[in-house]
Amino acid sequence: NLMGYLDFPEAWPSYKAEIPKGTHWFNAIKYHELRFAHPRPSDNLVYDGWLRGENRSNEYLNGSAIAKDFGKDAGDLVEYLIPINPKCCIGAITFRYRLPEKSELVFRLRGAFQKIITFH
Repeated sequence: NLMGYLDFPEAWPSYKAEIPKGTHWFNAIKYHELRFAHPRPSDNLVYDGWLRGENRSNEYLNGSAIAKDFGKDAGDLVEYLIPINPKCCIGAITFRYRLPEKSELVFRLRGAFQKIITFH
């Protein structure tokens, strides 16, 4: 059997995170769980080795982001498990995100501390 097709290259990221020593970088696609507020039959039918909700583009850090159909509906959920050293007393969490104008994004942090953060 013979089959002809075009194979396009992966996205080559234009941006790379500069990570200071002692800092940990977690890309958004390294989630523990991702659920859509309104489940669809295609939620578990991802293709080409992608992850649910993943979109690839050279505009994203490291070439991948959570974007594909995620965040369109209130109640979409993504959960991360980030290990925190109990001996560490000082730290910071930085979010990098992109939103359409006049939109908002809500993060609920649970674990070592409880906090709701709203981005506009």
